[in-house]
Amino acid sequence: MKKILVVGGGVNQLPLILAAKGEGYHVIVVDMAGENCPAYSIADGFYAVSTQDEAAILEVARKEKIDGIVSNSEPSMLIVNKVAAELKLVGNPVDGVENLISKSKFRSLQKKVGVFAPECQEVTSSEDAVSVAQKLRYPIIIKPCESSGSRGCKKLDEFDEYAVTKAFQECSHISRNKKVVIEEFVAMPSLRTIEGDIFVLGDTILWDGLFYTTRAKWAPMVPMTYTAPILIDCSQLDSIKSAISRIIKASDIQFGEFNIEGFFTATGEFFIIEINARQGGNFLPAFLHRFTGIDYYRLLVTTCVTDDYYLAEITTSERSFRYAVLDSAYSQHEGIYKGLKLNPLIIDKITNITELYSVGDRVEKCVDGTGIVASVALEFDSLQELYDYSPLIIDCIQVDVSSV
Repeated sequence: MKKILVVGGGVNQLPLILAAKGEGYHVIVVDMAGENCPAYSIADGFYAVSTQDEAAILEVARKEKIDGIVSNSEPSMLIVNKVAAELKLVGNPVDGVENLISKSKFRSLQKKVGVFAPECQEVTSSEDAVSVAQKLRYPIIIKPCESSGSRGCKKLDEFDEYAVTKAFQECSHISRNKKVVIEEFVAMPSLRTIEGDIFVLGDTILWDGLFYTTRAKWAPMVPMTYTAPILIDCSQLDSIKSAISRIIKASDIQFGEFNIEGFFTATGEFFIIEINARQGGNFLPAFLHRFTGIDYYRLLVTTCVTDDYYLAEITTSERSFRYAVLDSAYSQHEGIYKGLKLNPLIIDKITNITELYSVGDRVEKCVDGTGIVASVALEFDSLQELYDYSPLIIDCIQVDVSSV
């Protein structure tokens, strides 16, 4: 029986753990939460070890003689790949993963391989931030160098020393390496971007998991409504594949599921906003399963331990797919949660609702991608129907709150 080590045992890791158990693997989990961890009762082996303690995780891996190590938590991805390299398991070069995790290194790599990227600089002090902000073309974006979910991102339309200093302080507090990135803002021609999860194994990249993401006018930095399949011509698809492939190849990425997001600029260049070194959050793997027929959790855990039979099945068998939407509902206001307000127009299209808050809980106004209140899955009967409805969905699903 093969052994797989899953770093993290929270709610987001449970599908990975269950997928591995479903394959008959012996599943070991490390998580500091101990008996309070959601995975504690289902893991075959459990160690109360911090997911950021590289030495302790390596010790567990050696003791258990694991066959593979995996996670879908971005803060753990460097450690996962360091342990994989140390034990000669399936994984990626650590510096390649760093290219994806660090926003400044990612922008530098984009320029190096010849894909579109804005002017960008990394700063480590508020004084440097002010100096850099004075030189760049506005608008600018100030963001944590190492973070996800749009945490801390600030757009400034004109130079303001106080605003730059405040943004630096907030972003450096959020950034895992305490560094901050300042870059020139690239305008989106619309509120719709191209997102998705790609899967990499050696020289093979699966592109099935691409979809559209729509944002709300009141929160233009936060992805909300996911729509699949995408409608895109061959030349645009080739541009997307070319840009992403160059990044993957230059970083020598060999394995894993990676969440990507980008859009075509007004001049027709494909701008990769980011490539996350992990699978998408907010229930995206389940959404991918619905519209591609691929169980990405299963794909990740099987290939992690060098079992490629599911990958072979995917590439050789006919798969079913659906016309699917996943809406991440956020609150426009701070207040007490009263429930979801659903427009009758879309009610019969809803297949599942997952509420992350209970009625009476306090919810915060959406400022980034971390404050999701509910997830609503919808399905449609045809491509035409899908695209007739999809522009309406953000307004048709509202978070209802009362004032505090």
